[in-house]
Amino acid sequence: LILMRGDGCSDGQDTDSAADWQERWIRIGASIFCDGAEFDPHIGMSAKASFSPETGLADLLRWLEEADESLHIQMYEMMSPDLTHALLRALARGVEVTIVLEEGIFDDYYAKQDQLGHAQSLSDAGASVLWMIDPTAISSPYAFIHSKTAVRDGSSTWFSSGNWKDSSFPPTGDSGNREWSLFIDSTPLAASVLERMAWDENENHLHIEAHSSIFSPDAGWTLSPDPATTPTATLTPDTTTPFRMRLLTCPDDCVDGLMTEIEAAESMLRISVQYLDLGWYWGFGEENPILAALYAAAVRGVRIELLLNAYYADDDDDIRDAVNLFNTDWNGTQGLDVNARLMATSPTIWKLHNKGMIIDDDTILVGGMNWGSSSMLRNREMGVIAESSELAAIFGASFDEDWRRLDAFTDSDGDLLPDSWEVEYGLNRHSAAVLGTALSEQSLDPDEDGLDNLNEYLLGGDPLDADTDDDCILDGQEANFARSVMRAPSAAMVSGDVDGNGVPDGEQFGCDDEPVDPGPGDGGGTNSNNGGSGNGEDEPGSIINVRDDPLATPGAKFLLGITLIAAISLLGAGLTMIRRPKTKADERLVDDSGYRFDDVDSEMAILKGTRFDEKAADTRELTEGRDDGSHGAIVLDGFGFEELSRDEVQWRLDRGISLEELRDEAEEDEA
Repeated sequence: LILMRGDGCSDGQDTDSAADWQERWIRIGASIFCDGAEFDPHIGMSAKASFSPETGLADLLRWLEEADESLHIQMYEMMSPDLTHALLRALARGVEVTIVLEEGIFDDYYAKQDQLGHAQSLSDAGASVLWMIDPTAISSPYAFIHSKTAVRDGSSTWFSSGNWKDSSFPPTGDSGNREWSLFIDSTPLAASVLERMAWDENENHLHIEAHSSIFSPDAGWTLSPDPATTPTATLTPDTTTPFRMRLLTCPDDCVDGLMTEIEAAESMLRISVQYLDLGWYWGFGEENPILAALYAAAVRGVRIELLLNAYYADDDDDIRDAVNLFNTDWNGTQGLDVNARLMATSPTIWKLHNKGMIIDDDTILVGGMNWGSSSMLRNREMGVIAESSELAAIFGASFDEDWRRLDAFTDSDGDLLPDSWEVEYGLNRHSAAVLGTALSEQSLDPDEDGLDNLNEYLLGGDPLDADTDDDCILDGQEANFARSVMRAPSAAMVSGDVDGNGVPDGEQFGCDDEPVDPGPGDGGGTNSNNGGSGNGEDEPGSIINVRDDPLATPGAKFLLGITLIAAISLLGAGLTMIRRPKTKADERLVDDSGYRFDDVDSEMAILKGTRFDEKAADTRELTEGRDDGSHGAIVLDGFGFEELSRDEVQWRLDRGISLEELRDEAEEDEA
């Protein structure tokens, strides 16, 4: 392993201390592109936005079908039957295809076999397939090739967050990941991307190896038939207005490029990413420069909306920590205009796999780099920044749809209350904490019915209505009533006759039918409660009234009967205890441990075999059991040793050594 300090392009600090290495370091063998890769607007450029799972696959298929001369592709995972068959068709019409793939993908056995199989099929058809590996002679300069980038005919470039697999590019109408893609027609940009790709296509590098039989799939693997997904009819550009661009290449310059855009933001940042690492454990010391840039932007008044992947939130503490940092600390405590949400699903979108950003409604970022130190400083990644208000409007509309979407279970603040439920009842979906108090929103009881928000949600109640089903039983009392009639509390919460016996629940419970005010927190509804004093008038603030005739209902009489039977049973048990014969001994002995049996000299309660029985041997001193007439007298555990005391033997046995091991150690045979 050989490390190089600095970025390879500019002069770094030189203090002859460890601090010099905390600025930046890279591994020998990695590329060092110092050209900045910025492109001014020029004639002939255009761009097309694309989104998965909606039209991402169909758009990409059309783009591939229009290849005439060459396709250069860098991909982490490639196992889409649609896209592999599209490349096979390109090869058949004479297009040169070069692909660089990751050899060590993080996936299961079957996915790895698919990767190998698709590569084998393309190699057999004439494609140049290369693998990025971890060589044995020297550590690889990259952890992974994680790019999702392709160049067509040296003039058009495709950038995306999605791998070539069905989850990222599903057939039209199927569900899949949220991915952003961008097609840009620009010869200067394509030339710069190809220059970077050429570095990774060089087989002289130890970390690049050409496809061979060692990368073949197991016997029996076959390529799936072509699903024949219909490509988009025409890739109509979303903009033909020239715009400024910047190519980001990881690990060369993507951190600097990303920070430059964040630092230039004036009003708003909308970020749609799979995750945001708070820690920064490789390459820049301990401080995360991206996080520091975001915080500085928020401090100067830039609004930040951070959308994260909910799919792994329950398994990845970093996702919850990021949400808590933005919502509770930066927003709630410091008052900064920031919010973080977990992206809800939809019938077609089930996971956020994107890595994009929109800056000030006029600039976008599309690429394959995750927002973490390993991705930006260890992986080969590519992305593009495009300064186009037309593109920003299109990507912004997709972001806003994801930002505002609600489902039945996504819980951004981790308080067990889904975002949709919190929005419906006016709670804060971004933070569980009630600022300025030690309370959480789950514990609040706004309608003062004795049931907190969490249990209102779990039981299906209305947190703003003290009597959700208007049966005159407060929501906080529904659970006890449900158990008394052997029904589920959640059913009783929304039913006026939960046991279906024809008698209204309120009547069985024993409340009147006159509406009362259940308290200042009630959200409305006619809650006829067991309320009122003897004259029928409520006490101020009271929610419980006393009936004129408490036994006027069958339910009350039934409960009274059960109470009387229980009282009689309890009385009978007490009398039985009082009449029980006296059983204690008049005299007691005192055991060796100090237990008192009263008089030591008494003949009444001497235990056979103890020191109090002078006529029998103390059984605790016996080393052999009784002769059973068949096996003889059995030697008891812990005895039968000449040199070891029984206490020492027992001490050794307690620590796990067996009798056989102990005999071998003491060199004594079994007695």
